[in-house]
Amino acid sequence: MNESEFENQLRGLQPVSPSNSLQGRIAAALPLEKSRRNFLSVWLMERMLWAAGGAIAVWLLMPRPVLSPGPSIDATTPQVARAPRVSEEPSAWSDEGVQLIDGGTPARILRRLVLERHHSPDGNAEMRVPREDVILLPVAFR
Repeated sequence: MNESEFENQLRGLQPVSPSNSLQGRIAAALPLEKSRRNFLSVWLMERMLWAAGGAIAVWLLMPRPVLSPGPSIDATTPQVARAPRVSEEPSAWSDEGVQLIDGGTPARILRRLVLERHHSPDGNAEMRVPREDVILLPVAFR
């Protein structure tokens, strides 16, 4: 017998319907499974509620920062906050041309070098900080 004859014989077979006793046992076992699933879902839900309640209790018992009132300000004398002045002095530009960034997005890359001068409010001190700005300009090829 070759494979095709065997497959043809298998196609000709019809499944036998289950006996009445087997059907009764299956029917009797199904409600048990359903009640077991209900038990598991109720058990899990109960545990979740206890966990949520515990988390809320811990959150309520955590110490919170106490906000104290700030210093009182006399309304008759104006208080002016003097912030440090910042001035910029551009020193150089460079054009790196069009390059592919982030997985193939074309963009033109420009770099600018700047010298920042931070002046103290009283004008006695100065701090110089170099800064590099990178500017990405998206490019669309048509």
